[in-house]
Amino acid sequence: MIIPGWNENQNILNCIKSLKRQTYHNFNIFMILGGQDKKIIEKAKNLGWSQLIVLDQIEPNKMKAYNIAIEHSNLGDILVFSDMDCEFPENFLNLYIDAFADKEKNILTGRVCPDHRGKSFIDRYHRNFEEKIAPKTAKIIKSIVGANFAVRKRFFLNIFDRFDETIAIGTDKAITKRMNEISEPIYFDPAIIVYTKFFSAGLIKYFKQQTRWIRIRVLRNRKSNKKAFRLSLMALLIPWLMCFIFPISILLSKHIFEDQFLWGWYFVIYAWIVLLIHSWLKRYKILRGVKGKLLDDAMAASCMLMIHYSINMIASLQLLFKKYRFRW
Repeated sequence: MIIPGWNENQNILNCIKSLKRQTYHNFNIFMILGGQDKKIIEKAKNLGWSQLIVLDQIEPNKMKAYNIAIEHSNLGDILVFSDMDCEFPENFLNLYIDAFADKEKNILTGRVCPDHRGKSFIDRYHRNFEEKIAPKTAKIIKSIVGANFAVRKRFFLNIFDRFDETIAIGTDKAITKRMNEISEPIYFDPAIIVYTKFFSAGLIKYFKQQTRWIRIRVLRNRKSNKKAFRLSLMALLIPWLMCFIFPISILLSKHIFEDQFLWGWYFVIYAWIVLLIHSWLKRYKILRGVKGKLLDDAMAASCMLMIHYSINMIASLQLLFKKYRFRW
């Protein structure tokens, strides 16, 4: 297992604790650690667990961290990649071993689900969303999940030798692109799950996480997938239409209700209401996947709609004015 961590001090020991519970035991863990709190890193180095190998990370570059690990002599035949803020079910590695019994598979990916102990409606929304889309996802897909994927060492080293250290953001998208370029199928197994904290760390961190993912998706699509790029821009435009452009246009054009454009403005208002209800219903149906109280779910759907609109508007402003830093 290869797990980089830069300034992830609050998650290191919890991640190790989760890995110690694995029912499969023939594995090594490479943690490539760096950042501010050296005491936690030294504590990890001195735990006395022979399977844990802690390496030093000099700068916050995920691809460089991967390369530090794959150059180590104790590397196994299968390389499993994850993130430091993840927890792993007891059968996590067993599932990867079973999946790689099929010799045709060189790269596999699984799911990232919200912490199953999370009580907030945001955690429940993402849990329900995952349970809804997972059964519909094909066994062969075109994208890996950065916090939960694995490759055969021999295949990867023979084809690529190293990870591209010039990639600053969207490492999973970059790896996916390289696999797609050589037409290597990426197999998806919905049973292989890691848990992470979507909202447990607070609303501000959730906003930063979600806006970062949107920026990565837009910037990657701009270079590699024009159709997906246009769809991403449309997703960023919809909140502005719903929250500002439509309402302000109606308010500033009251005089038009007195002339021949009356029915046209009625149509605009009708379209705005229909789109708003449609967006709300989508989130309400997801929250009702694992039902809570009816009124609670209705309120939560309204909150999720406001949060998602806010996230998209913030991400669009960050992209427009470039007021952001690339962080992995």
